[in-house]
Amino acid sequence: MQRRDFLIRTGRYALLAVLAVVAAVGLKNADNSPGGQCPLKTPCRECGILQGCSLPGALEERSGLNRENNN
Repeated sequence: MQRRDFLIRTGRYALLAVLAVVAAVGLKNADNSPGGQCPLKTPCRECGILQGCSLPGALEERSGLNRENNN
């Protein structure tokens, strides 16, 4: 492999890593529901994204679960 090929490949992988980090941060900070309403029909307690949800119902459910666990 020549130096030029090495630099091109390194640049590609660096750009790919930056893109992956930007996408991960964007997904982490994204609001998980359009319009502030949950699109799922399941109760919050059974939802797979309860721990990461920022909707009022999920916040109430998490605080209720914390109270149950502390008693």
